[in-house]
Amino acid sequence: PPLNSPAMRKSKRITAVILTVAVLLAVTGVALFVFVPAQMEGRLEEDLSFRARSTADYLAANARVGLAGSRSTTLRDAAELARLEPDLAYAVVVNERGKVVATAFPNVDLNVDWESQVSGVSSPEIVDARATVVVNDWLAGTIYVGLSRDAQQASLKQDRMLVAGFAGFMVLLALASAAGAVQMKRLRNTAEEWQQRHMSVRRQAGDLYSSVREHRQTQRSLQASESKYKSLFENTMASAMADLEELNRHLEKRKADLEHEVGVRKKAEVSLRRYTERLQLLNAVERSLLEGKSVEESAELALSMGMKLLPAARMTLVESDTRTGEAWIVGQTATYKVHRKIGDTIPFAEVQTHAKVRSCADLAAEDEASAVEKAMLREGLLSYVDVPLVVRDEVVGVLTVASSLAEAFSEEHFNIARDIADLMAIGVHRSRLDTERELYEQELVLARDRAEDMARLKTAFLTNMSHEIRTPISGIMGFSQVLHDEVPDGLREFTGLIRESAHRLLNTINSVLELARIESGRDGLEVTRMDLGELVKEATERLEPLAKRKSLSFTFENKAPGALCDLDRACVDRIVTNLVDNAIKFTDGGAVRAQVTTRGQVATLEVNDTGVGIDPGFLPHLFDDFRQEQMEANREHEGSGLGLTVSKKLVDRLGGTIRITSEKGVGTSVFVDFPLAGATVEDAEAARQAVDRGAVPRQQEARSGAGQRTSA
Repeated sequence: PPLNSPAMRKSKRITAVILTVAVLLAVTGVALFVFVPAQMEGRLEEDLSFRARSTADYLAANARVGLAGSRSTTLRDAAELARLEPDLAYAVVVNERGKVVATAFPNVDLNVDWESQVSGVSSPEIVDARATVVVNDWLAGTIYVGLSRDAQQASLKQDRMLVAGFAGFMVLLALASAAGAVQMKRLRNTAEEWQQRHMSVRRQAGDLYSSVREHRQTQRSLQASESKYKSLFENTMASAMADLEELNRHLEKRKADLEHEVGVRKKAEVSLRRYTERLQLLNAVERSLLEGKSVEESAELALSMGMKLLPAARMTLVESDTRTGEAWIVGQTATYKVHRKIGDTIPFAEVQTHAKVRSCADLAAEDEASAVEKAMLREGLLSYVDVPLVVRDEVVGVLTVASSLAEAFSEEHFNIARDIADLMAIGVHRSRLDTERELYEQELVLARDRAEDMARLKTAFLTNMSHEIRTPISGIMGFSQVLHDEVPDGLREFTGLIRESAHRLLNTINSVLELARIESGRDGLEVTRMDLGELVKEATERLEPLAKRKSLSFTFENKAPGALCDLDRACVDRIVTNLVDNAIKFTDGGAVRAQVTTRGQVATLEVNDTGVGIDPGFLPHLFDDFRQEQMEANREHEGSGLGLTVSKKLVDRLGGTIRITSEKGVGTSVFVDFPLAGATVEDAEAARQAVDRGAVPRQQEARSGAGQRTSA
């Protein structure tokens, strides 16, 4: 055709289009190869970082909820939950001191500083994140999570290869298109050259036929080339479309995998949410019990929250007492109106008394239903669970969870009902203990009041009777002395017996009066700083004639002259008189010895005898009122049994201690310790302990002191 013919112009336009398409394909391929892998890598990196942070926050939130309910194993449970992440490299729980307390990575040691191990765990191929667990403004721990890049790197490598292949294919396709366009241009140029030559030949030779034939040949050649390159272009496009379809199938498969993973995570989130709600229920009920709320209030809270977790139409909590055969409703929640209310009593026969869980999946299918089950059917209930409230193998009530649906309860629902029943059993048991404690405290108060009344009556009785007896005794003693001076010598033995009996009775009355005065707190002390040795010497000089009358060796030795103590003269005189008089009375042969010593910050009065001694079984009762080792009427030694009692109480009033060691048939030793003037209570106690370790023999011992009011 001519150079400016429509066919030639169309050929030029086709060539320009092919070149434009080739350029676009080349640019697109280069752009895909340069920019798409970087964007894919950035997105995968962001996704991995987001997953690491989400996992850390998820574990921290779970740990925070558990710690708010005082669960000691919550941090370890959080570490175990991390195993749900498929790309997990490590998950470590660190306490507030930086110690590892839980881990989901076997190469991390527990109870070791995390900073010392993090270098061995972390690597450039791991994306890490952390989250702190704060409960009530207190840092309870830190969650460290690391996700491996291996799976993402493998996926990225595969996607990068696909993109590179596709980009290369587009570049090859662009090159092929460009080559076709160049070839078409070359053919067109050739045709133009032939046309010019033909025109030149035709002008020169006028051989139009030859030019036409050549032109037709050129046209046929051009058509053949166009057909060839068109077929090549179509084959190339078909191959590219096949590759695109393969890439699309791969992406669809990847999408299905991601959707499955999202479904699994949603199921885990639902399970975790239900577990969190269960923990919140238990924590709320436990907090209500710890705050001292009544069983009814705690039951109302537990049942109202339990209705949200269980597919129940009615929940009833019944408390029962097997000892009285009574049962009553302490809590009830229902979605419909029930005729029984909180506080109503129910027949004890309707209450479960064994410690096993009882349930029925479909009441309508039961052939033989109990009266209680028939009542449930009338209320429209088809399934139920009875969980007993057990405390120390005793059933104290039952929790009934009923539903209007058949087979409504799963194993998880059974566990929730058991948890509620266990907590409410504790609440019922605590309520009963509080009631019993209040009754016991009331009984103790009444017993204390009765004891105080009896003590006051005893003191008043002893005081009144002692005064009533003391007046005639004084007359008896006075007239017995007159008779003793005036009667003949043969009768003076009887008057002497009268005088001694009256004197002994007067001593007994004085002891009773003194004991009553000490117990009533009416004996005022006049404490001054005195020499203990001089006080003991004055008292023993009056008692020495009693020892000589029994032919006993009596000695007193003051080994601590100038041992000043804060004492009351009358009290010390009474203590020495009672102790020495007892030693003389219970010694028939041998010696009685008294001495005063000091050791550290303590001054000690020691009275030893070689008398009959004391039976080891009676030593704990030495300081009891009116107690003697021989209580029979024909006992060998007379006495009221108040000497040691009064001595012990006087020693206590002066801030001292008294202890007695004895061996039957060998003798008795009495030690009375008083702190020296200016000594502190701690110094005196240390000195007493030193005396116990070094001076007191390892024999049977009775002890009493200012800090120890009961006999040893």
